[in-house]
Amino acid sequence: MKKIVIVLYMGCLYAVFAFSLFCANTSFRGDAKTAVIFIDKELTFQGYVPAFLRAQYELYYFYAQGYRARIVFRADETIIKEFLLDNKIHALSYFGHASFPAIAGLGAGDWQAALYNGYVEKYEHLGLASDDAERLADVQSRNFGLDIVRNNSCYSLAGTALARLFVQSGGVYYGSKGYYFPTPTYRSDTSMFLEQYNVP
Repeated sequence: MKKIVIVLYMGCLYAVFAFSLFCANTSFRGDAKTAVIFIDKELTFQGYVPAFLRAQYELYYFYAQGYRARIVFRADETIIKEFLLDNKIHALSYFGHASFPAIAGLGAGDWQAALYNGYVEKYEHLGLASDDAERLADVQSRNFGLDIVRNNSCYSLAGTALARLFVQSGGVYYGSKGYYFPTPTYRSDTSMFLEQYNVP
């Protein structure tokens, strides 16, 4: 019975993927926001295939809410940081391994430091004085201003610091308080569902 459920689930995902491609070509408005789905480069084949299948659902999720969406394969901290520093991303989904609330191996403190240093370098390159660059970087690295983050990794909602850093007030963060796997699994201690946290 479980095998039948898994086969049906996979079939539904492929159907969703086909429909999402249709949406991509027909429903985008010129003012649509941007969402990016990152699949971590550290995933093994065993984890990559389920992540890829679930990512098709994530595409549909964002399309249905009016976002332009794309998948970035073999993502790491540097790639994700470049997207965040560009200030043109409004939502993200992440697939990877974690044993605490993290994205690409970095927790809230490390991400804040990474974005702060990135903004300082960016503004100094644009010609701002060091003091001005550091002041602006300090403000922008306190909150990344995203509308939605879907963190498809284990323990991604074991705490809320990462959510409150990435997502602006009034936005939504989805994560797992324990073990997570993106498709149905035989393990009773592992969930394929994300919990919702509304950022205050």
